[in-house]
Amino acid sequence: MENNAQSSALVFLNTSRSWGGLEMNTVSLAKWMLKYGNTEIWCHPYSPIAKQAQMEGLTIQYISKRSKLFPLRAAYVMAKKMKKIGSRKLFFCDNKDMSLCCWAKIFNPSLRLFYQQHMQIGVDKKDWLHTHRYQYLDKWISPLNYLAEEVKQKTNIDPQKIVCIPLGVDIQKLLAGKLLTKMIAQSHWHLSTNRPVIGILGRLDRLKNQHIVIEAVHILKQRNIFVDLLIVGEPTREKAQQVYAHELIQQVIDSQLESQVSFHPFTDQITNFYKALDLFVMATDCETYGMVTLEAMLCGVPVLASNAGGSPEILQNGKYGSLFQPSNAQDLANKMIYILDNKELIIQKAELANEYVSLNFDMNSETQKIHNLVN
Repeated sequence: MENNAQSSALVFLNTSRSWGGLEMNTVSLAKWMLKYGNTEIWCHPYSPIAKQAQMEGLTIQYISKRSKLFPLRAAYVMAKKMKKIGSRKLFFCDNKDMSLCCWAKIFNPSLRLFYQQHMQIGVDKKDWLHTHRYQYLDKWISPLNYLAEEVKQKTNIDPQKIVCIPLGVDIQKLLAGKLLTKMIAQSHWHLSTNRPVIGILGRLDRLKNQHIVIEAVHILKQRNIFVDLLIVGEPTREKAQQVYAHELIQQVIDSQLESQVSFHPFTDQITNFYKALDLFVMATDCETYGMVTLEAMLCGVPVLASNAGGSPEILQNGKYGSLFQPSNAQDLANKMIYILDNKELIIQKAELANEYVSLNFDMNSETQKIHNLVN
């Protein structure tokens, strides 16, 4: 329900109309930060974020923008709304909202902008436009050290503005289903209990490399090693990703894996997902962070991830999980075989990973650090 926030609310902005990890994080963080004071979510009126925020009972303001680089009208409206509710703290995590927030600060110079990074920098952004835009930021929050170093190297942002705060996991929520047995979890997904279960969780997107995992399962089949593959996620709104979802289904059919591979839409019952697995795969070529990787580790599931992006840092270069060559289905298959053949060693590593995540990636720790930063 839309209503007015009290003074000094921490405003979370996200104008995305998709529903993925970035959007989920916005809603989750806004809810968690309520323990420190009032929060609001400002979003598109017909977005999944608006729907979820409403279900969570969070305060909502509606913002629509029509231009990515020059959303002047939306920025002016937002700046006025911020003054009206008496808030100076604007928190956002979608790079696509960067211009909107910076323009809002031009209209309302008292605003303090906090950007939580969810994507890698990519190419150098030391040009005039990016340098000018970044000067309006009060703090740039990177979730991993390698990302913070990349920002320092590829932008002209003041290094004093860059802080490293890992994205947190809701430990209590994940461990609430700790008494759930693997057999019950597997029956939830209608899986065979006599084959190892490998899982991948995330939107159906070519960048997520579900096709590489299917190819690896096919390689195993050719070696007379049979596993079940559980793919959970939905395609994004883009037409290209809708096409990709159909390509994945066709790939399964062409590889004659219909009895081994199953597709399921996104679910809130993620404990059911992790509890059903013998192995979790993070197949993205260069995953920026990997919240699902942390969730799997916390649930005690062995992790096999691409040796790129944030995964090597999260897994401490193999100490808390295993790594494979990005986009290399053959190497992925080989590492799957090794993990399935060395269960005791891998389980010991998974137990260490559980303790590591509990100590370093707790949602309570993230929110405490953000509260200290914005106040």
